[in-house]
Amino acid sequence: MNDVSEAHAPPTIRAARPDDAALLAQWAIAMAWETEHKRLDPDTVHRGVRAAFEQPARGLYFIAECVVDAVPVPVGTLMITYEWSDWRCGDWWWIQSVYVAP
Repeated sequence: MNDVSEAHAPPTIRAARPDDAALLAQWAIAMAWETEHKRLDPDTVHRGVRAAFEQPARGLYFIAECVVDAVPVPVGTLMITYEWSDWRCGDWWWIQSVYVAP
């Protein structure tokens, strides 16, 4: 074992996969409630998350994971969306839908 214990190791970041869609939707619903006290329609949110996987130009999700008992456990997420900037003749990435599990 190295000097950094498993409990204090930094999280790893990975691209989200379609099989993460249910968790991402759950976290989006939780985030809306925690930040704005908005109740989102779960079916709409699930469709919205799946739409990003079906058309990646809409956005990309990433998931942070920590290892617990040698098993990676998702602990947070963010989504990157794109915007075209004519001023800079290039794409801008926007970080949104950031959520950290309690």
